[in-house]
Amino acid sequence: MSIFHFFKRPRIAIQLLTWFLTISLLPLAAVTLIVYGRSKHSLEHEVTQDLLSVAQRQSKQIISYIRERERNVTTLSRTPDIIRAMKTFDDAFKKGGLFSPRYMKADRNLRPFLTYYQESSNYDDLYLFSSDGDAIFSVTQGEDLGSNFTTGIYCETGLAEVFNRASTILGTGISDFAYYPVTNEPAAFIAAPILDKGLIIGVVALQMNNEAIYEIINDYTGLGRTGETVIASMVEDRAVFQAPFQHDPYAAFRKKIELGSNRDPVVEKAVRGRKGSGITVDYRNKAVLAVWKYTPDMRWGRVTKMDLDEAFAPIDQLRVVSLWVSLVTL
Repeated sequence: MSIFHFFKRPRIAIQLLTWFLTISLLPLAAVTLIVYGRSKHSLEHEVTQDLLSVAQRQSKQIISYIRERERNVTTLSRTPDIIRAMKTFDDAFKKGGLFSPRYMKADRNLRPFLTYYQESSNYDDLYLFSSDGDAIFSVTQGEDLGSNFTTGIYCETGLAEVFNRASTILGTGISDFAYYPVTNEPAAFIAAPILDKGLIIGVVALQMNNEAIYEIINDYTGLGRTGETVIASMVEDRAVFQAPFQHDPYAAFRKKIELGSNRDPVVEKAVRGRKGSGITVDYRNKAVLAVWKYTPDMRWGRVTKMDLDEAFAPIDQLRVVSLWVSLVTL
């Protein structure tokens, strides 16, 4: 029987064709699904690791910045010039106040050195406090100059916090990054005790530069078009955003999330001291891939994230390629 006569029997031909397609396509489909699944998992892992790398890089930069500032203020507090300035200002302030001839003379003599240090080290301000808590010197001479930070109107501020720590436990103290009423913007302070012959005679405090901190947080290298890092602190029953970020440059201390509202679950987890990674919905109600962690040095919850559409764009491309390969093979 010739092949021509064989295919004149349509039922047999259709059955053979059906079995052939079934036997051929089942392994093809299985292989395609397995390859796609493994490739997708690999790409998801790679994207998550990229976010983790960015988060770790920023974390190291923040910690390095803080450690450097701690060394700065500790070294400064022990220099003979600061000890001499502290004694001179304290004596002038106690005997005549801020506007006495004796204080004005001390200010003329010592201000150039203190201002040079503040500007060259990139701090927003430099303070000297008496052991009683009086702010007896400030480079910027703000309205807090002359105030007592243990009993006055600024006794609840971050600057008062670091003064109390430095003067009571004789150690370097760093404040939360919080709103400071004198400058009407967020501020963080770091302070160290000034000792003379083992006795505390005052405290030197430095106001850290906001732009330097923001520069680290807002470094979007490796975060693509939609990626960003947001930081927040727990204030009472809220997560308060501490710095501007890509999608909201005015977020610092204006954007707040009620804890338990589920408006941004990973921010809540981060400020509560938890860490992790995964897909979630952020404060914009946008699906994102995120990694989150708590930074104890600044008491921050930190979330590094990227919009899911951009993060998983390679997976979408892989899906399209796999479909076309399957069609061409078929």
